[in-house]
Amino acid sequence: MKLFNRILVGSLLMVILFVAILLTIRGGQKPDHWAAERNPSTFGEWLAMAEKGRSEAQYNVGVMYLAGKGVEKDARAAVMWLAKAALQGDADAQFNLGVLYSKGEGVDKDESKSVWWYQQAAETGHVAAQNNLGHAYYQGLGVAQDLKTAVSWFKKAADQGDRNAMFQLGDCYYAGRGIAQDRQVAIALYRKAKALGNKLAGERLKILGMD
Repeated sequence: MKLFNRILVGSLLMVILFVAILLTIRGGQKPDHWAAERNPSTFGEWLAMAEKGRSEAQYNVGVMYLAGKGVEKDARAAVMWLAKAALQGDADAQFNLGVLYSKGEGVDKDESKSVWWYQQAAETGHVAAQNNLGHAYYQGLGVAQDLKTAVSWFKKAADQGDRNAMFQLGDCYYAGRGIAQDRQVAIALYRKAKALGNKLAGERLKILGMD
């Protein structure tokens, strides 16, 4: 059991591995106010829309700069366009800015700004932002460490079906960190996370002889 507890602590320090930029270009149904215009497809067309102040296009231009899709990669330009979209309330853009500030990509590394952007997105129900915000509170990255608040954000993300949040919440329940210890709940969360493809949850269950 002591071995498991050491592994448990290590896993919670590895949550940073789950941080990921969203690189999907959003398309499909146009917003109603675009009805008179055709769907943009090239970088130039998205850029023209973005320059008109449209947040959906600003987000896509930012992602295209990040991924080098249709344009040379430019993280600083990506941050500029994502910030424009984020300030208009685009949750995906807010989340991406949180990740970029955490990594120091295209901007100076600043964990407090990372947390601020995660918070904006998380409050709209953005599941990845809720997960990463929980991680920030758990580790005390850019914010005072607060395990109870970390658990509350992990719960919100887990309730939306996020497998990583389920795994992390399971660890919190197993160790009694930020919430009353309940190993049965922890095991149930590990099983749910594993069923959704979280490999670390499967490893937990093996260690516990519950696989």
